Amino acid sequence: MDASELALTAVGRLVAAVVGAAGGAIGESGGDAVAEIVRSRLRSTPRGEAALRALEEDSGNTGARDEAQGVLREAIDRDPELRRQLSVHLSSSPVHNRESVVITGSRVSRSHISLGPLTINNTPGARFLIGLSALLAVALVALAIYGGQRILISQSPGQSPSAPQPRGAGGSSDGPGSRMLSAADADRALLTADDMPRGWVTFDVDTYSEEDRQDGCQLDGIEFERDGNTPSSAFVDADFIIYVCSSYEVTGRVFQQTSQQLTEQEKLGPVTPLDVPKIGDETTANWYRSADKAFVTTRVGNVVLGLRYHPFQASKAEKDEIAELTRRAVERVRAVQSGSV
Repeated sequence: MDASELALTAVGRLVAAVVGAAGGAIGESGGDAVAEIVRSRLRSTPRGEAALRALEEDSGNTGARDEAQGVLREAIDRDPELRRQLSVHLSSSPVHNRESVVITGSRVSRSHISLGPLTINNTPGARFLIGLSALLAVALVALAIYGGQRILISQSPGQSPSAPQPRGAGGSSDGPGSRMLSAADADRALLTADDMPRGWVTFDVDTYSEEDRQDGCQLDGIEFERDGNTPSSAFVDADFIIYVCSSYEVTGRVFQQTSQQLTEQEKLGPVTPLDVPKIGDETTANWYRSADKAFVTTRVGNVVLGLRYHPFQASKAEKDEIAELTRRAVERVRAVQSGSV
């Protein structure tokens, strides 16, 4: 199935799970797993979380369903692992057998269990085999979990757990297929008007030239605006700056310096930290109240992204918007890292 079909079917499973939960019923085999995958992905973005909340309040909300499908389709296009998980679960269709066995607690009703061509008679010997198989399955799951934990926590001596590690030549730790970007990728890794939410238009492109470099990083930028829709603000500006750095060490240093540099450039007053979800590998966000501006700085592999947002008064809607804009900027960088754009 393509991304649209996967999103349509997966959101349908989510809606079925919501309806089943409301009625106290148990969903189809495999449906709960799909629903949880969809829920988890929707909750990772403000748009998705809003659509999920609307569906849980009213499963018949077609607008929320369409929005959830759109968010999930975009995620599937950008995340091969999500596509694989949904494809595996959705391809495992439940098999309904009119003569199926019923298990309640520790009791088995009817005389046999039918699994396709395999029939297990309800005899003492068969019940012993079933119990032994269940114990073996539990043991295998426990070993798999233990082995996974050992792999996750094991590190080389002296290796920092937070330091980004390369994946082969020119690779980074940002996910399967990701790579270290070069200076030539800077312009392509920036958001375009098509990547922005509805209502935003391009105000200025190429705000830096190919000769603009700083601390071993190539700079580039683009600025967008939308109607402010308030008497005090005719327009809202979102100015994106990108630093594509020559090494991970340089990237980490530039990430720490960027917010301070922006502050000095703007000659802004006291700073108020903002509670913004982690987006990318590292994220910081600050509000400069005296200048009505917010700055979000994010590191993605060997890339540092800066978002300058004005005017900003720290409302929930504004916080949600800068988080969404940052998420879209990070997704664009990751798409270039993976070679999908």
